Amino acid sequence: YDINGNPFSAWKAPATVVVAASNSTDEDKAIADYICDGVNDEVEIQAALNNFISKSGTVILCDGQYYIDSLYDSGTSLGKFALYVSKQSSNHDVTIKGVSHPNRVGTYNIGVGATINLTATAYDSLGEDEHLTVIGALGQKQYPNMNITIERLGFNVPGVDKDITVVDL
Repeated sequence: YDINGNPFSAWKAPATVVVAASNSTDEDKAIADYICDGVNDEVEIQAALNNFISKSGTVILCDGQYYIDSLYDSGTSLGKFALYVSKQSSNHDVTIKGVSHPNRVGTYNIGVGATINLTATAYDSLGEDEHLTVIGALGQKQYPNMNITIERLGFNVPGVDKDITVVDL
């Protein structure tokens, strides 16, 4: 058994959680475990990530636009996070991936793929001396053999004058 009382077989078993955006297809929404509404989508995505605090798994983000409106303050020198993977156990893998490769059409118009958009509200809430990680690893201890993989995701940040790291694992 692990530290949470789960049998080792459940702790080690890979799993998949599907998240659909508000503008994902009806087919994607029908198979999704979480469906975002286009406001505070970080709540649904974080809930999906929390399935893998102590076991391996994959969070699939269906094609569409995901909007981050609020930030999580870690209360540590790591600063704030839009989304995070908790590192509360060792020897497991977490993958966050989009279905299609995101691509841009024109200058600022988004084509297909899963795209995480930091909204102006979230961006403006970040103080001048604060740091933001859009997707990062967060844990009380550094555990060995924790692998986090990011695949096929696009990111949009509404400005360039804040201290922001898009992915820091």
